Amino acid sequence: MGTTGIPIFNVNNNCSTGSTALYMAVQAVKGRQAHCIMALGFDKMFTGSLKSFFDDRANPLEKHLVKDQEIRGQSKTPMAPRLFGNAGLEHI
Repeated sequence: MGTTGIPIFNVNNNCSTGSTALYMAVQAVKGRQAHCIMALGFDKMFTGSLKSFFDDRANPLEKHLVKDQEIRGQSKTPMAPRLFGNAGLEHI
């Protein structure tokens, strides 16, 4: 909860943060948990491919990365394009 008692959610989903914020907002309205919601999403991009900046905690994508390596083998492809691209291939 924020200092006003209003719930605040913070997500970091690479390029899908905005769509996750919108999805969570819609679910809260449908579930009658809120009547009015503000959903924001943005990316702060750095040069080069996406990488983790939090070495003090487990990577939440670790299981996905291990499974990706099991299915497709070792790759030097940047993580985010590889996972998003492979998700698209699996969807097709």
